[in-house]
Amino acid sequence: QSFRLSASQCRCDLFLEMERPRDLAEVLVNGKHCGVRCWEPFKWDITSAAQPGSNSIELRVANSMQNLLVQEPRPSGIIGPVLIVPYKRVAFEWK
Repeated sequence: QSFRLSASQCRCDLFLEMERPRDLAEVLVNGKHCGVRCWEPFKWDITSAAQPGSNSIELRVANSMQNLLVQEPRPSGIIGPVLIVPYKRVAFEWK
């Protein structure tokens, strides 16, 4: 999948957030590994991998062995929205 970012969006900290991947998720942005998550929060910092303009994203999701071991089907894959959320950096001095 691809997405575009403006220069102003790239001045923020950028996080990819998934609501409910089942069960393990890995994120790559522009070919750069951003991490693997096995439990909540399913949130990745993609700031250093993202760039202004066109970006590519790869989401790898795998389910657990429960379907094989328990033989009880359960949902797998990307269930729910996937968002790229910008967070504005705020700096202040402690006095």
